[in-house]
Amino acid sequence: MRNEIAFGEDIDKIITIDIPGRGVIHDLYKAARGDTTSLTMVAAKAIIDKTSQRDNVVITTGFLIPPTMKPETDGPIGALILSKTLHSLFQVKTHFIAEREVLNLLEKLSKLKCLMLSDSIEVLPFTLNEKEATKDSLKLIDEINPSTIIAIEKVGRNNKGIYHNMRGLDVSNKSIKIDYLFREAKKADITTIGIGDGGNEIGMGNIYETVKRIVSFGSVCNCPCGSGIATNTKTDFLIPSAVSNWGAYGLSACISYLTDNSFKAHNDEIERRLLLEAVKIGAVDGVTGLNTHTVDGINVNIHLCIVNILKNLVMNALKRS
Repeated sequence: MRNEIAFGEDIDKIITIDIPGRGVIHDLYKAARGDTTSLTMVAAKAIIDKTSQRDNVVITTGFLIPPTMKPETDGPIGALILSKTLHSLFQVKTHFIAEREVLNLLEKLSKLKCLMLSDSIEVLPFTLNEKEATKDSLKLIDEINPSTIIAIEKVGRNNKGIYHNMRGLDVSNKSIKIDYLFREAKKADITTIGIGDGGNEIGMGNIYETVKRIVSFGSVCNCPCGSGIATNTKTDFLIPSAVSNWGAYGLSACISYLTDNSFKAHNDEIERRLLLEAVKIGAVDGVTGLNTHTVDGINVNIHLCIVNILKNLVMNALKRS
């Protein structure tokens, strides 16, 4: 007999292992969870409930890392795996929204044989100008009519409208003003999901006070605004994870489990290939800023282990059900 609660709990435990050693993920997760059950399972059920065959989904991801302002390896890889999961199960078309540098990375990776996603995705730029953000959001919702909008490692604005990196520096001039899309999505009753690992990502507004209290630069940043990196942009569902890619993998694992699919969208070889190609294209580690085969300072072999654990959890749970 299937035990969705136990399975979801196991997934949440894996994606919140504090291998990066930041010391905040458990408190972020606890605050986001409140008195509900597994966060990945709840979000997975919401996606399945809202998704019909050949629906449109929007995923926004990607962070440009100073000083080179290259996209980081955390976020885009997880976004592609989630996109592959949704396409394989529902023939969903994913509309990726990000800065042009990130879109270039996503578009090139989507063409790899291990993904074969190029025919099922669209890459769309979004405005860097706050005055145009509401108009662009409304246009996007009207033209795409997405069933779900998901943010994976996507920086959100603080209470003064400033976008910060994890070092408390202002990166507003290089960040699309995607927060406005999430505000308009709420008005349009579109399901929204946020996945993040540090507190400055879209969705972390759900636990705003916790982020300000426990995250470095959460309440006081290193830029003139002085208001901290904590974003006030909320989502319907929030998945804090130790690495944002892992949160996307965990969500994909729960969707696979609920639809009797053995996590076919991902495995260790796909993970390795995506990271190697991302680095070849120019992506950098978000923690070190270096063009290395790491994500958030963690060696590729650790990420392969996480993927294998998640895949085996799904496979073995489906065998027992």
